[in-house]
Amino acid sequence: MRQKFETAAQPDQEDHANEDEEVVTATVDSFKQAEEQAVQAVLNDPHFENAISSEKGIKWARVIHMIKDKLPAWIVADRDQTAFRLIFKVLDAVGPENEVWETYRENGNGPKYVRLLRDVAFKENG
Repeated sequence: MRQKFETAAQPDQEDHANEDEEVVTATVDSFKQAEEQAVQAVLNDPHFENAISSEKGIKWARVIHMIKDKLPAWIVADRDQTAFRLIFKVLDAVGPENEVWETYRENGNGPKYVRLLRDVAFKENG
């Protein structure tokens, strides 16, 4: 009798496993979509465009803060780490480092800045 119960329970367990996989897949897809929307929102933000195009550029930490602000409220876990990881997606969308943009520190220390190279316009890349 026990064997029949275990055998009968297996298809139900598989159904729940498939449902769990679908939920995980939907969550991962939603998370990726939210990240991409945040990246695009930063790229389309006039403040970002003006700041990165300026001679001084924009503070690295400010870009991370802008990304965090663009992430949806339901992303609560590891917001800082997510935004830090996405800064590279934002800058890769602008163009290649040291060809289109560069990072620097004033006087070799202090906060890190990112700016476009002087002969590059933002709209050519963004």
